[in-house]
Amino acid sequence: MRMSLPLEPVGTAGDDSAICRRMCILRVVGILESMATSDTLEQSPIAVPLSHPVPSSKAGREPFLDLARLVAAIGIIWIHTPRSKELSPYTALGRFAVPFFVVSAIYLLVGSVRRNPERSFRDYASNRFMRLYVPFLIWTGIYYLLQAAKYRFISGRSVLPLDFYMLWVGTAIQLGFLPFLLIVSLLCFPLARWIVNHPTSGKGVAILAAVVGVAVALVPLLFDLGPAEMTNRWQAMVFVSFAWATLPALCWGLSLAAMPESFLHWMRTRWAGGLNLLITAAMLALVCIKGRISWAENLAGVGWFCAGLVCWGSSQRLLRLCALGAVAFGIYLCHHMFIQIAQIAASRVGLSPTAWLDVVIFLLAAAASVAFSIWVSRYKSMRWLFP
Repeated sequence: MRMSLPLEPVGTAGDDSAICRRMCILRVVGILESMATSDTLEQSPIAVPLSHPVPSSKAGREPFLDLARLVAAIGIIWIHTPRSKELSPYTALGRFAVPFFVVSAIYLLVGSVRRNPERSFRDYASNRFMRLYVPFLIWTGIYYLLQAAKYRFISGRSVLPLDFYMLWVGTAIQLGFLPFLLIVSLLCFPLARWIVNHPTSGKGVAILAAVVGVAVALVPLLFDLGPAEMTNRWQAMVFVSFAWATLPALCWGLSLAAMPESFLHWMRTRWAGGLNLLITAAMLALVCIKGRISWAENLAGVGWFCAGLVCWGSSQRLLRLCALGAVAFGIYLCHHMFIQIAQIAASRVGLSPTAWLDVVIFLLAAAASVAFSIWVSRYKSMRWLFP
């Protein structure tokens, strides 16, 4: 059965962008419906997890925001790949990704509350726990077993003992983001409800959140992490450091979500999208040249998110690529094992870290992560692996 989408009223300055966006959503709905109604998911050109709702005005999905999510997941792969002296400084090109995911989560949280203002905190917390923390625990176990096999059969080192800190940072470098996102979502849910229930205060909330984000971005963390330790205390400090570094993106995500609709209409124009792409590129260039700068990384993530709100086209090929954004979190979770496998294989055959090897491993890990995520999404029994 074909879905019907209510059209927004026309007569505003953002009409062209709104019409283009509606066309994009309708095209994506058509593509995904044809996939969902085929005899088997294996016959569809792109298998998207059914746990992710098809784009619709009710679900609040933005097709090009899904594409931005896909690119951000690939950016995370790039951050974790290079080991050569030539390319290591350019891992900064992926530093927009984590702030982007934070902004996206907060912005979509407020949108979710707007669509379902009667939803209870208990229901929301239960849903987020199942979608974020349960996959986190599963992948923590998967990576622990992979590391145990690596230490036992390859490096000859003793297996890392299980410890309490693994319950919030996991056993792989990227896993700690899921508990962080769970905590942030639960803390921001009451604030999102307040924003929705007080629409006349939206502009003031937006300005206040933006100012707080700027202030936090300019204030460095007050303690030094020191050398790495596999202790609960040190891992807790890492978690706090990560939270502080991404707090500006959280504040700016709230600011965007509280903005008046007229401002969001302007943000969806291609002029605004081009400006946000320039901001993202400029901030990443700055980080590549100067090293890690918290405010620049956060601003790059916000710029990339805002660029994802724009309708950049409506071709079938482009919208199929957008649909791949549904498996972006799967790519985020599984990519590290493919990087590790490729790097171990390279070292076993005597290849030392070089720029060309980094590029090859990155491409292999990206392709394997995308393929694995799509493959997992085809089977209902395996969808619990990804949020």
